[in-house]
Amino acid sequence: NVSGSLKQNRINVEPFFIHLDKDVIIIPEINALIGGGLISLSGKYLNKTNYDFDVAIEDIALKDIYSIIGNTFQINGKILKSQFRIENKNKSPLLFSHISILDGHWDEIVFDSLLLSFTYHDRRLVVSKCDLQTQLGSMRTNGWFNFDLFAETFTFKPKDEFNIFMNFDRFEIEKFNRYLPWEYESSGLLTGTGEIV
Repeated sequence: NVSGSLKQNRINVEPFFIHLDKDVIIIPEINALIGGGLISLSGKYLNKTNYDFDVAIEDIALKDIYSIIGNTFQINGKILKSQFRIENKNKSPLLFSHISILDGHWDEIVFDSLLLSFTYHDRRLVVSKCDLQTQLGSMRTNGWFNFDLFAETFTFKPKDEFNIFMNFDRFEIEKFNRYLPWEYESSGLLTGTGEIV
């Protein structure tokens, strides 16, 4: 075992081995215990345009992951369970993900649970499920839009498109104030459906 601390997080890595098959690096499985949670990694790597990796995360706070990677994002909470897969076969990377997060927040949106499933390939993010439950209500979203996930800044190109469907049930409107195109504070509970095309 390898034990230690990284950015104030206690880490214990279980024994593992890496296999070299000609030019391919094969990682059968690496398990790292971080706090009370687990990160598992497996995959194959030939070069920067030919690889596939699978990552599973269970019972780890996002703030602990952010402190390790040295970067933060707008979403926080505890990852109950997640599955990630990224692969590349001499084309642009293909990313699959399924994430379940408890007791977190997304900007000002405080939630009890968030279930998110998406794929990303060739500048298109397809959200098959985004279920967000708050103390009072819920928001469900699915759809797709074009953007460059790997760019330094989030920008749309003139030919980019999107199609997003939303369903609200007693969802608190004030959680959207920072995104609304006016300066007035809005409040109340929203129930209904909407579509952005």
